Amino acid sequence: MKIWLDDLRDPNAYGRNDMLWITKPEFVIKLIGRFDEISFDHDLGTELTGYDVAKEIEKAAWSGKLKKMPLWKIHSANPIGSRRIKQAMMSAEKGYNEYNKQNTM
Repeated sequence: MKIWLDDLRDPNAYGRNDMLWITKPEFVIKLIGRFDEISFDHDLGTELTGYDVAKEIEKAAWSGKLKKMPLWKIHSANPIGSRRIKQAMMSAEKGYNEYNKQNTM
């Protein structure tokens, strides 16, 4: 499953008709570990942001709750939010790799 997290922009308008458009970050958080790819917007018109979703992925990665690290992209126009999402997702990749390295020895 490929997820497009955005409250306004339709993925089809960006040539991403292969992605499931989800506007609610709470729903994406419940799906962590079940999707192969995610594209983030930061500002979602709710209390939670794309960064909050990225932090939950990061937490799952470091705790070994991900069977596979999803591919990720950021399509947000918010430069600060984009940078925060990138930092969380890079940490998630590191955590995923560290957890799996430690648990395959």
